[in-house]
Amino acid sequence: MHSSARRPTQETARSALGHRDQYGADSPISVGAGPAGIAIAAMRAYVSNGQDNTISVIDLTTNTAIEPAIATGHTPLGIALTPDGSRAYATLFGDNRYRAKVG
Repeated sequence: MHSSARRPTQETARSALGHRDQYGADSPISVGAGPAGIAIAAMRAYVSNGQDNTISVIDLTTNTAIEPAIATGHTPLGIALTPDGSRAYATLFGDNRYRAKVG
């Protein structure tokens, strides 16, 4: 992203994860409050939700959320995955640390 990129809102994160139907309309996928980052690997998308302290996991084969969301520490923002998608790492702004989660 370039420096003028805006922080995503819940609505834009849902649109980014959505797929287009036969008419070109987005089919949104709901995520948690305050989505801040997204990482994709192994047919799953991981969305860090800074306002509700969770990571939403989306199954990209069915375009549905896998419940429940993963609880994290305070304010997960950035998120990254290992190349094989087996581990997700989220920075926790409010805790000054990161958290690893097996996928």
